[in-house]
Order: sequence, then structure tokens, then C-alpha cells
Amino acid sequence: MLNITDIIALAKQGYKPSDIKELLELGQATEPIPDEPAQPTEPDDKEEIPEDKGESDKEDPEKDAEALRAEIISLNDKIKELQKQTVRQDISGDAMTDEQKFEELVKNFY
Repeated sequence: MLNITDIIALAKQGYKPSDIKELLELGQATEPIPDEPAQPTEPDDKEEIPEDKGESDKEDPEKDAEALRAEIISLNDKIKELQKQTVRQDISGDAMTDEQKFEELVKNFY
């Protein structure tokens, strides 16, 4: 639940009153109502706790950033290609020929 200081902080960050109300409603909707008392769960012995990787974490963000940049470039190229295809696409739909228009006119006349 948001307290008054949280609401003020959100307002300072540019959130509108309607956004804050929506956040409050979402917060209330997601809070589960416990029907039964919570039972303590025992940790599984099979679960492995990841160990601190140390220096390897420092290198991963740079590699990830390069991979993301490459993906962004490829997606931008794909967007440009799709836009070119869309420009060339016929969007006129079913264009009736003069003969079809005449037949439709005759059908409507009777």
C-alpha cells in the first residue's frame, strides 16, 4: 500500500492523479487475501543457489550491450524493408470492373 510520501514522490516524478489512483487500485487488487494461515515452506535440497560470479558479471553488460545494439540495427533494417513492401502493396481492395458495375446496377434496378 502506498503511503502519503510515496504518493508525493510519484507526483514529483510526473505521475498524474489518475495514474496514482490506478496504481493504488492495482496494489489492492494484487494483494491476496489469505484464506488459510500461511504455512512455512521448507527449502528444497535440490535447489541450487547461484554463486556470486564476481568479475564475469562486470564483462557481461558490455557484451549484452553490443548484442542488443546489433539486434536493434537488424530490427531497424527489417522495419525499413517492411515499410518499403507496405508502400508498394495494393490496398485498393476489390476494384470492380465496368462490367461488374453494370451487372450490379442491373441487379439493383429490378
